[in-house]
Amino acid sequence: MSMVLFASVVRVTDGLPLSASTDYEQEKELQETKRHLKGLSKKLLQFPDRCTLKSGQYNVNFTYSLGVGYLMVCTANYPNVLAFCFLDELQKEFIVTYDTKRISGAVRPYSFIEFDTFIQKTKQRYNSPRSLSTKINLADMQTEIKLRPPYQLSPEDLQAINGFSVSTSSKYKGIE
Repeated sequence: MSMVLFASVVRVTDGLPLSASTDYEQEKELQETKRHLKGLSKKLLQFPDRCTLKSGQYNVNFTYSLGVGYLMVCTANYPNVLAFCFLDELQKEFIVTYDTKRISGAVRPYSFIEFDTFIQKTKQRYNSPRSLSTKINLADMQTEIKLRPPYQLSPEDLQAINGFSVSTSSKYKGIE
């Protein structure tokens, strides 16, 4: 079954988690994928603003804008267009709900944990596509993804940001 499993919102400058969905999944590969997500959240500026990392049976998708990153873990068969529609919806709501001064002034992790309610409701909607189709415009996102597809990160890119390798971050500069 294809589905969104986890989502988080982070401050791009330092990777501070601002909000995240609660989850009770203890499956080992999913926990490993979430570790990748946490590592990525601290290094988002080293990558293009829209990326996908394939991690076994899961994908990590992320986008960032205006100093805030939106990351998610979904099953590998979850459609890319839905994944980025989900992230786009989180982004729009977060920007409307919180001002930049409050975001930049946050000092504690999960300072915006109340946003989890919105993440959970949105996650439920995206995990039942029949009820979803009337609420989002898939055509717009499909066009956007065709015009500007997400950058595909490789496991080597991830190793580089986790300190196992050196000098790969320079190849991302200038990609917009």
